[in-house]
Amino acid sequence: MKIITRKKAIELDLKRYFTGNPCPHGHVDSRYTSNGHCTACLSANSKRWAKNNRGAKNAYARVWGRANRDKTNAGGQAWREANREKSRESSRRWARINEQKPPTPEKKREYNKRWSDKNRGLVNHLTAKRRADKALRTPLYANPEAIKFFYEFCPKGCHVDHIIPLRGKNISGFHIETNLQWLPASKNLKKSNKFTGY
Repeated sequence: MKIITRKKAIELDLKRYFTGNPCPHGHVDSRYTSNGHCTACLSANSKRWAKNNRGAKNAYARVWGRANRDKTNAGGQAWREANREKSRESSRRWARINEQKPPTPEKKREYNKRWSDKNRGLVNHLTAKRRADKALRTPLYANPEAIKFFYEFCPKGCHVDHIIPLRGKNISGFHIETNLQWLPASKNLKKSNKFTGY
């Protein structure tokens, strides 16, 4: 690492600089140009705070995750599609480190059932909201028999999907037979409430 003074780092508009001298806690590491604090000290303090304030940390993470859900999901999905082999290797490495295989479909179903049982009120709310959305988005000219056909004869392992989602972010469609299709469950879950075209 190149040795540089804080004054020179400010002139060069650098975010960090390195003096080669230990901080008061003995870390020989880079420092932040804005305040001169050691990066290793701040990292240790952050870890200590997170450990002692797990509830506050998790609450902040949930708030941030909800506010940036579309961005993080889109970024993660784009990276996984562009780096499919790296993504698989990462999953395999995680499984090796944790000495367990990736969850089987049965385990996933068991987990989902446990979650539903614990959050029955939320599940009922979301189900009622979905039902109300369908009712509001079903025009008088919809063919109830044709809609019923899609649900009754849905192939095993598939979901009935709205091509134009009922509650899309930028677009919303109707609950009519021409807006329905059968999609493999994995594709439908990945699609979520996005319109991917006809």
